[in-house]
Amino acid sequence: MDIDYIRRRHAVSLTLATTATSREARYAHRNLARAYADRIETMGRSLALPAAQAL
Repeated sequence: MDIDYIRRRHAVSLTLATTATSREARYAHRNLARAYADRIETMGRSLALPAAQAL
């Protein structure tokens, strides 16, 4: 997946968690945001790795 797509989904999940009217929805959106954040971190490390190896 494209990292920009994951970043957009992360932002949407954070917004939905903030505006959710039920505890269950807030919990679900927060969990999605955490999963997207983990994915962004993992993808960022894998993108940085080839650049570090080139040095």
